[in-house]
Amino acid sequence: MKVVPKLNANYYELLESYAGRIRRKMPQVEEHALLTKSIKYRDVLATTVVGRGTTYDELSANLDDLANGEIDFAVLASLGRIVALQNINTEDRANGRKFIHAANENLPRTKLFQKYRQLEFELIFESASYSEAVAYLNANPELKEVQDGYLEVDVHNPFLGSENCEYTHWQHGFNKIFESYGRMPVALFGDAKNPFDRLTAANDLNQITDGPLVSVIMTSYDPEPEAFIAAARSILNQTWRNLELIIIDDASPNRANKLLEKLAEEDARVKLVLLTENGGTYRARNVGLEVATGEFVTGQDSDDWSHPERLESQVKYLLEDPEAAGVMTSAVRTDEKLSRIMPGLSPTRKCEVSFMTPLHLAREVGGYLDARKAADSEFRQRVEFYSQRDVGVIHDALYIIRLMPNSLSRGDFSSGWSHQSRRAFWNAALYWHSNTPASSLSVRDEPKVPLPIPHRFQITKPAPNELDIVFAADWRMSHGWQRTAVDEVKFLVARGLHVGMMQMESPNSNARTSTKPNLQIQQLINNGTIAQVTSDQEVNIANLVFHDPSIMQFPTTQESNLRVGKIIMAPFDLPSDINGEVIRYLYDDCTRNTQEYFSADVEWSFLNSMSQAVGEAEGGGVSVLPRAWPLVLDLESWSGKNNLGINSPRKIPILGRSCQNIYSHWPMKETIQQLWPTDDSAEVWILGDARGALRNLNENYYADNWVSFREGEIHPVDYMRAIDFFVYFPSEDSDENLCREAFEAAAAGKVVILPEKFRDAHGDTALYTNPEGVAQLLEHYWRSQESYQVQARSARDTLTQMFAGGNDLEEHFRSLLTLV
Repeated sequence: MKVVPKLNANYYELLESYAGRIRRKMPQVEEHALLTKSIKYRDVLATTVVGRGTTYDELSANLDDLANGEIDFAVLASLGRIVALQNINTEDRANGRKFIHAANENLPRTKLFQKYRQLEFELIFESASYSEAVAYLNANPELKEVQDGYLEVDVHNPFLGSENCEYTHWQHGFNKIFESYGRMPVALFGDAKNPFDRLTAANDLNQITDGPLVSVIMTSYDPEPEAFIAAARSILNQTWRNLELIIIDDASPNRANKLLEKLAEEDARVKLVLLTENGGTYRARNVGLEVATGEFVTGQDSDDWSHPERLESQVKYLLEDPEAAGVMTSAVRTDEKLSRIMPGLSPTRKCEVSFMTPLHLAREVGGYLDARKAADSEFRQRVEFYSQRDVGVIHDALYIIRLMPNSLSRGDFSSGWSHQSRRAFWNAALYWHSNTPASSLSVRDEPKVPLPIPHRFQITKPAPNELDIVFAADWRMSHGWQRTAVDEVKFLVARGLHVGMMQMESPNSNARTSTKPNLQIQQLINNGTIAQVTSDQEVNIANLVFHDPSIMQFPTTQESNLRVGKIIMAPFDLPSDINGEVIRYLYDDCTRNTQEYFSADVEWSFLNSMSQAVGEAEGGGVSVLPRAWPLVLDLESWSGKNNLGINSPRKIPILGRSCQNIYSHWPMKETIQQLWPTDDSAEVWILGDARGALRNLNENYYADNWVSFREGEIHPVDYMRAIDFFVYFPSEDSDENLCREAFEAAAAGKVVILPEKFRDAHGDTALYTNPEGVAQLLEHYWRSQESYQVQARSARDTLTQMFAGGNDLEEHFRSLLTLV
């Protein structure tokens, strides 16, 4: 495999370009860095810290030598948080703490920056520097008030070996999470090795013997005896006495029969089921649903602990609100020593396993999906959608989750990050729930799982997939170029190819959600048209395609097990704008990073409209394919029988324009006002986030005649059919000469007006002029319906010639791709 040498001359300029663009959106920057686990992205933050091209390694080495006036301490705090919480390299916690400390020493002690002071304390505590932690709390007393004072309580935890420990003080503080809601306090009793397993609470004050039977399902697999007994007894010691504890042993290799049978002998309310084949906790829970006899059913994990008042509170909630589909409680997270401090994580969360619902409803929906992980939240959401009733939440912490380093789910989560498979499963489930009639959400009589289960979560591991082509992209966005990629997918699938998608976050993303792909691509995943690929799968991919090379400018560090034959970089954006202020990626960096990550050769292919990039790329030492990348547009999606012409009756036209929230994509103030009036002479509908235009207009709010449809607020087809004209002029110094949305508007039967430099790419699909000539064209075609229809038909005919040649397009793709 050819390894491209590193050409780093422009890297600092690229970093400075990114730094200039991220200053206004630091919360999103932190989210992106944690979600991608990219080490190289730290260089962008380092450059932002000092205001000039600087790598993370350089900043780490020279931080102590920098004068305060050279440092943006707010960004340094963000960088420290990212490094500490990514925790990829052995020195990351220490370096992150170093950065955060330097920032906190110089930032104002306001609420805005409190999360950095809290994280610094958490890192001190994690290092077992307990005296230093006490001093830090005393110097930052506001931290003592966070969530019932849990930070200070943990400093006094007697099981951590701190010289500041004091059992009575700690116990009083630990019980605030219960007593603040009027719940009975807990104590520790017995001689179990771990404090967690000694948890107990009095349950003889208000024991309730009358009322509906509650079935509690607890699965086990080779349980640790003390933890298992503690979990079981926390249910058997509930104030709600009318319960059955159904224990399903999932074919433990070291049969815990004696332990389980002893428990059943001690309490007649224990039902024991021993499975002979391991199928995972959710398959075991479904067995529990079959044997349950209660009116309500809920769960309990075999290494967690329930407060004695948990079941009572949940049953009362459901009896008082019979319209509720169910109820869950909040939970507190601790380790085995009952310490709640875990850097970057809240000590409380909603508790999925505590979900209680009527047994008949749980059976009606068909129980849990056949997956090894993540099926509990899907089950709860499906109950809500199926019943069309809400699930309530009791905010009292009536459940304690034991976080263990080797737990089944611990490796799927860290602060700001969740495993790709988790996100894929959640998104597929939400799409299914949201787009399926309620009555069809039951899987009781369905032999086939109704949504794709990620390979990692499947009970029986499938054979490795064989895919002809996978598109790696940031599928969370739904702008024009993303729709082009979707059209490519549909076209290739229609030609019999096996196609997949892989979600990889882009540093240039303006996505408003951290996890959800756009609906078009999620639909294709859910209906089985394409496969969703995660990097840890064992998949054979003949061709891996990127349309956004910047994804690999700052690559993830997450593992890849993919076996890739050939990689094609087919960018829809040039590496930089014409004046070099916005630099998106460097050819050599992206090629080298991609080769290293996927262990496959990389070739580049460009759209015909980007012919100037070919020489630049070849000059940078990368391999360029001899044929251009084809542009795909599904005309049928946009055209309609009766949408040629102006939408009437209306006194003024609706002018359309597409955009993202990037001010440099817009022309200057005078040109904006010339092209898209801010008076009542026309309505202006923007497809996308138009805040970039506001910046150039020096305005805080849109004019009364302007409407900005941000992502998800209108379907692009509905938008294009509603407008009368599509007027697209980028900024004066832009080298852009192709606009996907302009093709869409023409396909929808609208008159399109573009600058002259777009003519080569768009041909007779549009009219061309300069900004001064737009008003005259609008006036003519608005007044003359006949002229409007002639232009619209001409544009449609041209589009048909450009995009309807399916056989030629297929041959073009086959010449670019390695296909069998």
